[in-house]
Amino acid sequence: MSKHIYVVFGDYYHPSAPISQAFAAMFEPMSEQGYTYAEIHESELVDRLLEQPAAVVMYKEDRVDPTLNPPTRWQDAHAAQAIVRYVEAGGGWLAWHAGMSCYPVPGPYTSMLRGHFVSHPKVNAPVTYTPASHPITDGIDPFTIVDEHYFVELHSGPTDILVSSTSIDGESTAGWAHSYGDGRVCCITPAHKPDGLAHPSVQQLVTNALFWVTKRL
Repeated sequence: MSKHIYVVFGDYYHPSAPISQAFAAMFEPMSEQGYTYAEIHESELVDRLLEQPAAVVMYKEDRVDPTLNPPTRWQDAHAAQAIVRYVEAGGGWLAWHAGMSCYPVPGPYTSMLRGHFVSHPKVNAPVTYTPASHPITDGIDPFTIVDEHYFVELHSGPTDILVSSTSIDGESTAGWAHSYGDGRVCCITPAHKPDGLAHPSVQQLVTNALFWVTKRL
């Protein structure tokens, strides 16, 4: 079984450097278990999925240049179907923050996620994240960070709610997870800013999610 993970980080609104730096710290517990990872460009993803990696982490929205009208996009129908087939066959998928943003609804990818990003306030504010009971949230207490508060919509289909979020702007689901075919899918919304990415609870959440989607948890 593969112990290699591919990650796709960064877009117009989310520079890859702070995500990559934070993820390196989050990955240490997996490294100790013999896992490796490589950051790839989204254009490489379909070919890399043929290698049947242990998991993919997506922190990138679908729009490449959102200033254009219509915006350019990277995920075509072929890529979306390749992702779905990979997970159905036993792969792990972690859609992290922007990894659930601005993809077609309805569409194969967002249907697999069983949810999608809807909106966020223009101004970042303190957001309190409250975990539910699940192996992914084990040992994580409620925490508050200044964040881009994602408001999401869940679709039909069974999924386990992991985290809820609350701010002056309202309440939303902030994490969920489910099996999909022979694979596993997890979606988590925090975090956007470097200090949020570095928060120990965010790092633990991502680490646990990785162990879960790779069926080690």
